[in-house]
Amino acid sequence: MVKVTCIEGPHGTGKTKTLNQCEDLIEIIKEGDITKTGTILSPQGCTSQNIWIINWFKIMEKACNKYYDKITQKYKKEGRLYFDRSPYSAVFYGELSEKEKDALEIIISKCIKEYEKVGLEFTFILFYDESEEQTWKKVQKRIESEKWRSKLKESNRSHLIRVRKEYLKRKYLWNICYYSKYLKNLKNYIKSLE
Repeated sequence: MVKVTCIEGPHGTGKTKTLNQCEDLIEIIKEGDITKTGTILSPQGCTSQNIWIINWFKIMEKACNKYYDKITQKYKKEGRLYFDRSPYSAVFYGELSEKEKDALEIIISKCIKEYEKVGLEFTFILFYDESEEQTWKKVQKRIESEKWRSKLKESNRSHLIRVRKEYLKRKYLWNICYYSKYLKNLKNYIKSLE
């Protein structure tokens, strides 16, 4: 069985930094690998979010290919992959109506169930700062060194507030939740799985 662990959370909470610190232990599929094949349209629009979901599953499947048994048509070999984000990011970051977000969530959940039938096991971990102010300070610092992130609306505080609310609204998706101040616990958790 291949275990796919997705680390989620609002931008600026420390997901990527934590995963990078574990890079020598685990195989990581980074957010940039998924975002590369984007669109010229608004990063938060409906088309962009659908492309994100499709790209996420394509990249996940490609990364899992080495564990796939063509004869049984199942993922038989043991493996573990870590993703910096999940397909659910489309729900949290999309500037969509509630009905559209619910529809995307249903589609993503159905796709995940299909993959589970052929031998993948998913874990979703939420990374969250207790304080909005704490996250905002980290976001501002990051934008200074990564100006391109402004195109994703990361320099807009109201965008961060909206995204944080989306994550909390859909708490039922998360198997595990870590506050950023417990990053060490996540690193220890990852090490314990290996």
